[in-house]
Amino acid sequence: MALGGEGTITIDANKPGPRVPPNLYGVFLEEINNAGEGGLYAELIQNRGFEDANAPPACTIENGELHAPKNPSFWEMRSKDFRMPWPYLTPTPAWSLQGEGATMEATRDKPLTS
Repeated sequence: MALGGEGTITIDANKPGPRVPPNLYGVFLEEINNAGEGGLYAELIQNRGFEDANAPPACTIENGELHAPKNPSFWEMRSKDFRMPWPYLTPTPAWSLQGEGATMEATRDKPLTS
């Protein structure tokens, strides 16, 4: 398959495009494989806000597992015991130190976000 070549795009500025409702706004892009723009963005850094160790609200961590509050199952009409492995047991998951005598601590002093 040869790449390159010539092509033609014709635009008729006198012909209106599709009507867009005024309440339709914003952009949605499902970026798979970080292929939309590429590069190293803060969004690609795991645990950039040091929040991965925080369990979701109302959940508890027991024996390395996250336990969700018991909610009735719509289909079975009984409480379900949902749990899953919780690998984020250190205060700074996804971060490690390099070098002898290095130390690290996550603090809550002057956070960028709540």
